[in-house]
Amino acid sequence: MEKLRRRCPLAKLLYVTTTPVPTNRTEPSQPGSTHLLNSDVEAINAAAKQIMAEHRVQVLDMYSFVTAHCGAAYEACDWQGSGSVHFTTRGWRAMARHLAAAVLELGDSK
Repeated sequence: MEKLRRRCPLAKLLYVTTTPVPTNRTEPSQPGSTHLLNSDVEAINAAAKQIMAEHRVQVLDMYSFVTAHCGAAYEACDWQGSGSVHFTTRGWRAMARHLAAAVLELGDSK
């Protein structure tokens, strides 16, 4: 992080958390697998938030943004395919608007 700040001293950093995984997945995560359980995503996001706080990097909590719309169970939502981690056009558009607003706000900050 410090190397990035030295190379790009005027850059404003923003970390975006990972979005949730539907809770209908029950098989355990395997080492080296790209398939995660929602509990894995929550642990990754918590660790990332802690690291970002230590380095004074703003965090956009996309996980909370999605669960606020889709619910904590995240098993059926108009922003995602049925039981899938993949978002629909409606979901991508909502997240894009949310991200764009955060980036614009970051650009306006001193």
